[in-house]
Amino acid sequence: MPLYIADYRADTSHLDAAEHGAYLLLIMHYWTTGGLPGDDRQLARIACMTAAEWRRARLTIAAFFDPGWRHKRIDRELARVDETSSKYAERAKKAASKRWSKQDDKHASSMLGAPEPQPHPEKNGGDGGDAQARDPDPLGRPEPAQEPALPAQPASLITPEAHALADELAAIAGVGAGPDTPPGWCGAAHRVQAWLSRGWTRDAVLIGARASMARKRDGPPGGVGYFEPAIAREIAAQAKPIPEVVTLPAKTIHGDPHGSYRQGRGDGFAAIAAHYAARATGGG
Repeated sequence: MPLYIADYRADTSHLDAAEHGAYLLLIMHYWTTGGLPGDDRQLARIACMTAAEWRRARLTIAAFFDPGWRHKRIDRELARVDETSSKYAERAKKAASKRWSKQDDKHASSMLGAPEPQPHPEKNGGDGGDAQARDPDPLGRPEPAQEPALPAQPASLITPEAHALADELAAIAGVGAGPDTPPGWCGAAHRVQAWLSRGWTRDAVLIGARASMARKRDGPPGGVGYFEPAIAREIAAQAKPIPEVVTLPAKTIHGDPHGSYRQGRGDGFAAIAAHYAARATGGG
């Protein structure tokens, strides 16, 4: 969908952030489907707004559309794309027709006994090597023009892993998926893709999200961005170096003839055993 930024900014300078988002989502839906529904509930869903938010923004956004939620600018662009596609298709059809006609003429000539044109060698003036001349068209018709290659469709920026992880986070948050997704969770896969692009692992994201929900007491979060601080803390914790373990030298315990013990270097428990043995035999 072409987006003329200067024109868009000039026409929408009075919109706030939520109205910008709703208008862009509506015209994107228009471009992919060819129109918009007339039901306010469906329009609010497409705009990722609650019913109350849509009621507040509806009058402002409706000013960009004609009755029936038609959009003249997008209709013109769609007509231009259809016309270009039709031209490409017609040119391809003519080129194919010429190729088939050429093959039919050659087949008819061979059936009538007409000699096929034979290739003849020519000297290549550049390096003296032999080169074979191209068979001329017996009817003197020009070669069909090469059709320009159509531009390749760009791959989706959101990976399947990001979509799957966004669904897992929605389940952890206790919100619905698909058509039951709350408006604040629209575009969760885009946010998750940004995390994965930073190198955040799936395990760290899930650990941070579960830890965040364990501390939450006032219902589901309003969007997937609520989990980001907890996930960032988990990433930082995992990045910390493992503390080095220092082994201290062992100390022994000496027996004391007065019944007390002290630490130091000596025979340790052997001295204690000897002390008690001496007392038991009357020697101490």
